[in-house]
Amino acid sequence: MLHARTLLILLLVAPAWSFAQSYYSNTFESDAVGAKPAGDFTYSPSANSSTNGFTVVDSSSSPANPLGTRSFYLFDRSNGDPTHWRGPFSEDVNVSNVRVDFDFRRGFLPVDAADTDTRFHFAVGRAGNTLNNSDFRPFEIRLVNNGDLIVNSVTGSSSAGTHLTEAVNHLTVLANSHDTLAVAYTDATLGSGSLAANTLKVFLNNVDLGTFTFHQTPDPANAPQVNFYAQNDDLGQFAFYQDTSRQGELLIDNLSIVSLTEVPTTIVAPTTLTAVASGPAQIDLTWQDNADNELSYVIERHSGSGTFVAVAEQAANATAYSDKSVSDNSTYTYQVRAKAGAVSSEPSNSVMVTTPVQVLPLITSVTAPLTVAAGETAQVTISALGQAPLTYQWYQGASGDVSAPISGATAAMLSLPNLAAGISVWGRVSNASGIDDTDTKSIDVRIPGSVVVQTAAELDAALASTGPGDVILLANGTWDDAVIRLSGVGTAASPITVGAVTPGKVILTGNSRAQIGGSYTVLRDLIFTGTYTGNAHEIIQFRNGSAGPANNARVTNVSIIDYIPANGADTDWVAFFGTNNRLDNSFLSGHDVIGVTVVVDVGGEPNNHLIDHNHFADRINGGANGWETIRVGVSSASMQDSLTVVEHNLFTRIDGEIEIISNKSGGNIYRYNTFLDCSGTLTLRHGNGCRVDSNLFLGRSREGSGGVRIIGEDHVVVNNHFEDTRGRDGAAITVYTGADDGPLNEYFAAHRAYIAHNTFVNVTGLAIDIGTGLGSRDRTILPTGVVVTNNVMTRSTTNPGGFVNEQTGATATWTNNLYNNGAIGLSSPTGFSEADPLMRFDPIRIYSVPTTTSPVVGAAVAGTVSIPLDLDGSTRDSSPDLGAIEVSGLATALAVAMATTANTGPAYLNSNRTVGTPDASLVNSSVRAVSGNGDAILINGFVVGGSDLKSILVRTVGPGLTAFGVSDVMAQPAVTVFDRNNNEIAANSGWENGDATSIISTSALVGAFPLVAGSADSAVIATVAPGPYTAQVSPVDGQGGSILVEVYDATPGSGFLLNQSARGEITANQTVLIAGFVVSGTASRRALIRCVGPELANFGVTAALGDPELKVFNSAATEISANDNWSSNANAATIVQASSDLGAFPLTAGSNDAAVLIELSPGAYTVHARGNDGTVGTVLLEVYFLTN
Repeated sequence: MLHARTLLILLLVAPAWSFAQSYYSNTFESDAVGAKPAGDFTYSPSANSSTNGFTVVDSSSSPANPLGTRSFYLFDRSNGDPTHWRGPFSEDVNVSNVRVDFDFRRGFLPVDAADTDTRFHFAVGRAGNTLNNSDFRPFEIRLVNNGDLIVNSVTGSSSAGTHLTEAVNHLTVLANSHDTLAVAYTDATLGSGSLAANTLKVFLNNVDLGTFTFHQTPDPANAPQVNFYAQNDDLGQFAFYQDTSRQGELLIDNLSIVSLTEVPTTIVAPTTLTAVASGPAQIDLTWQDNADNELSYVIERHSGSGTFVAVAEQAANATAYSDKSVSDNSTYTYQVRAKAGAVSSEPSNSVMVTTPVQVLPLITSVTAPLTVAAGETAQVTISALGQAPLTYQWYQGASGDVSAPISGATAAMLSLPNLAAGISVWGRVSNASGIDDTDTKSIDVRIPGSVVVQTAAELDAALASTGPGDVILLANGTWDDAVIRLSGVGTAASPITVGAVTPGKVILTGNSRAQIGGSYTVLRDLIFTGTYTGNAHEIIQFRNGSAGPANNARVTNVSIIDYIPANGADTDWVAFFGTNNRLDNSFLSGHDVIGVTVVVDVGGEPNNHLIDHNHFADRINGGANGWETIRVGVSSASMQDSLTVVEHNLFTRIDGEIEIISNKSGGNIYRYNTFLDCSGTLTLRHGNGCRVDSNLFLGRSREGSGGVRIIGEDHVVVNNHFEDTRGRDGAAITVYTGADDGPLNEYFAAHRAYIAHNTFVNVTGLAIDIGTGLGSRDRTILPTGVVVTNNVMTRSTTNPGGFVNEQTGATATWTNNLYNNGAIGLSSPTGFSEADPLMRFDPIRIYSVPTTTSPVVGAAVAGTVSIPLDLDGSTRDSSPDLGAIEVSGLATALAVAMATTANTGPAYLNSNRTVGTPDASLVNSSVRAVSGNGDAILINGFVVGGSDLKSILVRTVGPGLTAFGVSDVMAQPAVTVFDRNNNEIAANSGWENGDATSIISTSALVGAFPLVAGSADSAVIATVAPGPYTAQVSPVDGQGGSILVEVYDATPGSGFLLNQSARGEITANQTVLIAGFVVSGTASRRALIRCVGPELANFGVTAALGDPELKVFNSAATEISANDNWSSNANAATIVQASSDLGAFPLTAGSNDAAVLIELSPGAYTVHARGNDGTVGTVLLEVYFLTN
């Protein structure tokens, strides 16, 4: 409901308009007393304290509300913490002008005429940015407790009026953020006038206090977030706030934010377009500007029989444009449209023009670097027109000086390898009719430097002057409040780099953050963690204040872990600006506050960013919007293409909100990502023409796990696999109904969605729903032209529920889809066939795939969208298969590995993703000994860590040992795997009696020697959840003997092996128990190795080995450590502490048990246990890996 004082806008010339738009209105009458207003707001503090907070009050409150019934009370009675209430008033859409009205009165603090610090602030700023108080204001209005009203504008802060301290006041603000256009207004009370570009008018109690000009950047040094002179639409969120160093109170009521001008529904098209070729490389256009409500003009062009595409956009009121991107002797057709936001006019008349033939050589451009690093290759390139053949010759020196031709330099591109000193060159283009020369191009050569900085001052000094190839390394240790402001111009071969001396050994905390600007700059190897105390900027942003956005910059091998403000304030983590930037191989976990983890700003041109091979983990459910993990674009710019690629990323336990990925721009690609155990979806929220290809959605039956939401036009969703998801949004794929003529932040119908070659296994709810959201929030436009083909939908058990749904009125073409164990869900079976796809759980992929005899093989029909590869990256056959997987590719190695902890995230973080834990893991273990029956059986124990399933290959080899010269083997070994509760989870007797094909392929995968065909050796592949397990061997025929028990990690990217144990017998016939294990990774790691005998008596073992000793050997059979009695070690106290930290049972001081603490590099090791002086008995060998 609009405030009673809302003005009626009248323009001098009235085009076609709709009514002025109400953005936000609140009388607070529907809000509960003692609560905060509901909505997508940010409050700091998030919970009220005795000194800071927000609450709705009424006449019964203490103190009583002086404004009437219910009002909103904001209070900050301390000088410590900041207090703010911020929120978008038009979702993510920024607008160019608003009118704000509200009633207010100061709070209850006593009035002190000399006190200028007790106050509250009001401002309006951009939506789509996480802003601090300095960034928020294109202007700021300060309501001081002593009655002063101050406006902070481009000219500074000045007193503008006096408000009533003991009575209700009314404030009206008219703001116009358009950079070129004025806005006319008229109001019966406030009067009439014209509001110039980037200005505001303030009225206090209906009295005009004056006109003020917007800030450009209020605080360039600390808050360079928004340049309010860079674009026309700058207003999208409001704020009432108080900063850290002051206090204040404010009561507000009847808050209203509306558009100052009405929203256009139609725009008059330009006419009389003319085009003249002013030369072979330029066409000049002119047209008649007939509209007075446009914000820009879009120039569209095509050549030949092609379709029109936009080639330029000019400001409002433009009537001319020169196109310099044309070639000679070519024909082009042009048209022009007027545009205002999402509304465009009809096109102008079209005109065709042909550029003249260029006979003489004409150089149109020359590209050359300004600076390169010493030893680098520089390239200089000419673009030229002219009658063929054109010939080229490059010279050293000043343009026109032909005394120093460069030998062999006769092509359009000059390559200058291994430059050691600066050089000046120029080029000449010739043909039979003449010549044309370039200007002189001077290239400087810089010798790169490498420096290690120890302090923030040294860091700032090093960053102040950088050039190609420079490397600035932060010394290992913890850095508090380090702000990295990196700019400069590097090159592709020699970027400017800031990183850590040792990857993963530099910890940034407190106010630390990074601003990456310039071009060809790199930030790498750092960890941000702890409590973030900085401003509400992004932790890492691809721009550096006034230095501007980055281009071709990279952030790699970086971790941001639990780096959030203590007060829960809105904080984004990584923000993309500029073009061609990359975030890769990074770990982002614990982003448990509102804010976007990675946000991509979309400007006027495609930005071609890449987000790849990152691991996003562990985010709580925020219970509201604004908790996206990746957002590409914003609603207000969603009709622009970003061309960002998001690929090979791992998402685990991401629960922030329904939109894990929120797409809000066009032309983006999401492929080869794994969504594991997450509550949310990949949402194509705004924008058109995106591709969702070859992603894994593995719900693991997690409540809220989902798939893909399709909103907008011409999206392609292919090759995706959905398994055990729980129908977030009602279906694995939802194809949305749109609103009729809605604003850019509304839902747009998913016309022409293409859904093909997807596989759905045991999804709860529908597989595909077409027409989602019909009737909700004025959504009435059903999707049309949808194609659904070559998909596979199956359940492991029969369920009468349907697989698909199509709302009446939607138009979808269903072709060649296969379903099993359920109903189709449509009234007609056309486009479906019923058959069992014969899916099997693949323990290596840890999801289901078709068998080789599946009816999906070769059953696909041709589609209209090219799908050359399958989910694994394998080439599809000439007769492709249904679903996401091409079955013929299952027998070969994955062309594109699924995203796991093994191939995402930083190299310095172990798969358990613990800071300080070296990159070294236990990948297999084995024990060889004589095994019998009862207490004499051989037991190999292992512990699986992590949070997801892990597949383990367990083999018991007896007969197979004879090939290695071992006699007296166990002739028929059987293997059984038990969990911690002694439940049997897998068993085998005779490996060929099980899944022999998988045993063979998995043995080869992990590097195990092949089992002999026809042998009685046993093997199982067990897919297990995290926890402790034992593999026990027993003789089928009751006859014991020598046996080898092996445990292999078959899925190193899913979970991890924590430790190994082996319990066996030392006998007169077997004096040594041998356990082996392999360490994989890139770093050394400490291990605790114990050989326990006497201590076993405390666990009921009656025949324990009385005096064990252990020896550790490396792969070269060299003894690297040994111990008899553990207490004799010089580091016995450290062993005690390590045992405690690991949760291992303690060894009794002075016992004869043996133990060593040793650092192990990656490689193979064996541990030998024996009894001193020929003693025999049961012994337990244990290998534990420490976390640091």
